[in-house]
Amino acid sequence: MGSKFLDSFASIAPEVATLFVGEKMGFYTTDLTKFLMVYEHNTVVPFAKPGLEFNENGAAYKVIQSKQPISVELPPSLYGVPLKVSCFPVFDDDEPDRVVGTYGMAATRDNAFTVREAVGNFKQGLTEVSQATAHTATAAGDIHTNNSDLQEEIQGIAHLSGEINKVLDAITHIASQTKMLGLNAAIEAARAGEAGRGFGVVAVEIRKLSDSSKETADLIRGLTQKIEEATSHATEKAAVALDASQEQAAAIQEINAQVEEMLSLSEIMAGVAAKL
Repeated sequence: MGSKFLDSFASIAPEVATLFVGEKMGFYTTDLTKFLMVYEHNTVVPFAKPGLEFNENGAAYKVIQSKQPISVELPPSLYGVPLKVSCFPVFDDDEPDRVVGTYGMAATRDNAFTVREAVGNFKQGLTEVSQATAHTATAAGDIHTNNSDLQEEIQGIAHLSGEINKVLDAITHIASQTKMLGLNAAIEAARAGEAGRGFGVVAVEIRKLSDSSKETADLIRGLTQKIEEATSHATEKAAVALDASQEQAAAIQEINAQVEEMLSLSEIMAGVAAKL
């Protein structure tokens, strides 16, 4: 019972290591509970020491339970350096279905881990930029819509001012006609003498009302002129803001398109890095 391969692995491990020129890696074997031997080539296998029992979260335990080889990536937070651990089951020479131990190798993955981490950070950064530009594009679109609505409202106010001026023209004309009517009434009252005195008082009040109406119309006309001037300036500024928001939205869309292209590139880079 047992495995000749497991017994002889210590002698062949140095030869196997020569196949991995320039690599920092180590080899180990286990029985069903503990590490049997460790051969370290330009590095240290931090989790394996001869006679040390392996834990249930380790690769050896999982291989024994599943009778299947596994390969796992260990982050530097566990042992100070990133490692790739590959572990394989060893079966009994006489009972091929019975696992009697494992053998494995652990290789440092400093460069590969650094590349994957850099690519991951790059991809995450691009994703955040893409989200930010998308939000900005939405906001720019809202600003453009609001500026367009504002310009329409200002134009509506200008139109109303024009309509008010038309009404004021009518009021001024009516006031002028009323004053003329008052003058004619005063003349007729004078001709009538004492009998037309009361009519003369009414004629005076008509002229006063006419003058008051004209003064009020002139005052309102002055206010509407100021409104027209203000709306004219506001329309010009709104037009400038509308053009600026259009340019901003176009620029953001272009940036977002470039970011999307870079995201696609980062996906390719991530795929390459994952194979390192």
